[in-house]
Amino acid sequence: MSYKTILVYLDGSDRNAHTLQVSCDLARKFDAHLAAIYSPERQLFAPAMDAGASAMMALQVEIEAQMQERARGMLKAAELQSGLTIEWRAATGSAINNCILHARHADLAVMMQENPSEKSGLDPSIPASVVVAAGRPVLVVPYAGEFRSCGESVLIAWSGTRESARAVADALPLMQRARSQRGLVQSARRYGLGRNSRCGYRPMARAPRRQGKCSSAEI
Repeated sequence: MSYKTILVYLDGSDRNAHTLQVSCDLARKFDAHLAAIYSPERQLFAPAMDAGASAMMALQVEIEAQMQERARGMLKAAELQSGLTIEWRAATGSAINNCILHARHADLAVMMQENPSEKSGLDPSIPASVVVAAGRPVLVVPYAGEFRSCGESVLIAWSGTRESARAVADALPLMQRARSQRGLVQSARRYGLGRNSRCGYRPMARAPRRQGKCSSAEI
């Protein structure tokens, strides 16, 4: 099991450079094809019987063109730094629908967490919507911090539910390559799974068949 096609979402913000760095690192690890989808969803000015409405819309179109060019520039810089060839995709319309559609045709989607201090006008629900609707693994890169590599230390939130089992199965390629793996086990009684609070965590933890110890903590 591996990730052979990785999709990264771009919107032209400063954090795209770091998201691309993480995506390139993953693409090299798994010898995967990397594609970038640029699909902004900013607030549009509604047409109005106002002399300044057309000028405002023209300004928005100009800003959007600058943001797209900025995203392409960061993609080119990532290609030069990583030595990879990154496929560029640009889509108009709903950013959520475009990301979900493209993520469904990838083995892994890489999204960035919204930075609350940045007023970019983008929909902050895009990553969560892709997680729920795409049906594919999604890696959300935090807006804070710098991460030169990804997946070396894995923390598994395990409850014994169908959702936990699916999440672990989707993450197996990362778990197999991780240097350390830990489990955070939720009480089964909350989910009506009986009194065994570990919910089958130990058999699941052996799934990657890797060297080293797997530890767990119950909450």
